Amino acid sequence: MSQSRRAAPRSDAAARHRPGVGFRSAQAGLRLSSQRRVRSPCERTGGAAVASAFAARDPSMMRRGLSILLLCLLAAPLPAAEVVVLGLFKDFAVLEVDGKRYRLRRGESTPEGIRLVSADSERAVLELDGRRETHRLGSRIRVGGAARPPEARAPAEVRIWPSRGMYLTAGSINGHPVRFLVDTGASWVSMGEALAKRLGIDYRYRGEPGVAQTANGAVRLYRVTLDRVKVGGLELRNVTGAVLEGDVGDEVLLGQSFLNRTTMVRKGQALILRKRF
Repeated sequence: MSQSRRAAPRSDAAARHRPGVGFRSAQAGLRLSSQRRVRSPCERTGGAAVASAFAARDPSMMRRGLSILLLCLLAAPLPAAEVVVLGLFKDFAVLEVDGKRYRLRRGESTPEGIRLVSADSERAVLELDGRRETHRLGSRIRVGGAARPPEARAPAEVRIWPSRGMYLTAGSINGHPVRFLVDTGASWVSMGEALAKRLGIDYRYRGEPGVAQTANGAVRLYRVTLDRVKVGGLELRNVTGAVLEGDVGDEVLLGQSFLNRTTMVRKGQALILRKRF
């Protein structure tokens, strides 16, 4: 009886030092961890090399496997995220990343790894996935991850935040950048003649003359068709516009000829426009 008690500890000690026992335990641990997430082919190659090195007790093979795993980690892209430029100031920007808002000063980064290189009131230079890009107010950027197939993409929409009580946002007309002011009381996408000339709109030749009633009285105008009107990531084609005579400012009124083709929803302070047709 006493001999069997003394033999048991020797058997356990022998098992601990028996070749392959520790490696089998490591394999079991790898199998458990592999069930938690799907590993990339790169990680599987590095993991197999490390496991083989443990089995063969070969330091050079172990270093090779660890090097492969390290390269996998360094080459991994940012997680998929959608970035919206909400505000621009001197050396300061407000970004929204997947619904979370961040205020960044020059040189600062979001937890997702998006870094603000520089900013002014017109544009921001962002470092995304290791490359630098310039974006204007209202820009929507998708970074990291694999591109979603078209059928999986969400409907085009844009969020507009109030500024001094008005909904101002960046966009473009026929590919030329402009600044929009949302005006639900305006019938068309309206602008002054000076801005129309800068945008290359030949309103006197192609436009239909008319008169509009404004807060300052009757104003002559020319009704035109705008090939492309884009607000954030939402673009509509063949939108009715109006060019007003006189000095009416540099903002373009985003009127009902555009808004009627979207669904408008207020969420908190944000005004959300979604494309309908």
